[in-house]
Amino acid sequence: MNSKDERQTIRSDEERSDFEIFCDKLISRLECYYGDNYSITISSVNKNNGIIRHALLIREDVCNLSPSIYIDKLYEDYSDGTSFAEIIREIIDIRNENDYLDDFDVDFVKNYELVRQRLGMKLVSRELNRELLTNAPYIEFADLALVFFIMVTEIKVGEASILIKNELFDEWNVTVTELHHDAKENMMRMYPPVRSALVDMVGDLLGVLKLPEANCPGETDIPYDLQDEIGNNCMYVLTNQARWYGATCMAYTDMLKCIADSFESDFYILPSSIHEIILIPVGSVADISRGFLTSMVREVNAAEISEEEILSDHAYLYHRANNWLESLE
Repeated sequence: MNSKDERQTIRSDEERSDFEIFCDKLISRLECYYGDNYSITISSVNKNNGIIRHALLIREDVCNLSPSIYIDKLYEDYSDGTSFAEIIREIIDIRNENDYLDDFDVDFVKNYELVRQRLGMKLVSRELNRELLTNAPYIEFADLALVFFIMVTEIKVGEASILIKNELFDEWNVTVTELHHDAKENMMRMYPPVRSALVDMVGDLLGVLKLPEANCPGETDIPYDLQDEIGNNCMYVLTNQARWYGATCMAYTDMLKCIADSFESDFYILPSSIHEIILIPVGSVADISRGFLTSMVREVNAAEISEEEILSDHAYLYHRANNWLESLE
């Protein structure tokens, strides 16, 4: 290469971002490893809450589905000193762990009767997903939205799913009501709701939540040392057995009514993330304000929850008498 070519190459690299150069190196190295029978591509993907991630696809020519390997965190690791060889090994390991997708027949998703048993749903923010919702069937729930997906496999919960867009939905010739019914039935059957006293998340909340003591049923489910820290507060986590999109339980209104009956009171809902919510029976804690609960949700979102997993920026109040969910904005 002559000096002029070298200068042109240097200028070309300088015009590109470090991330773009990293992506080109990934593709080049992986093409050498996998050979001519595979196509290697990187594309931008609009994830929950409008977050853009970059997905690496390693697709064998005879297959029509490949796992999305999100490389944003890998790039951060590389920038922090992880060697490029280690990054490549991690990508190859991830691809090998998900090779069960190679046998998946994408055409089967076009037949609603075949996918009916694999439908699922998740609760997301309407405000933060306005663009996504223009191209996907959904059901409004309070100021949130239920969107639907196909579970490609049950081998690894949450790692292989296809969001249902309008193009596929229109091809099925079913109603949103039917879609909701089938998805809810599957979620309840495969990932039934679980309510337990707050334990795992207490540590994250201690610096934010300081509540007076209260006496309520279920307090003995909290280990003694944690009771010393937070008092005998009535706080419960509601999620599902898989702890995957467990905040969807918030949309099971019949179940919320049963929970309120067990509390014998209305209750506050703190949207911890898209995977779980926290319940606090009204009256179990003295001198608690709606504004305080919402400010707590926002502080935890900012400090503890990834942008992609935020559900809402305020608390809710479930009214037992009329089965109504109020947004506490």
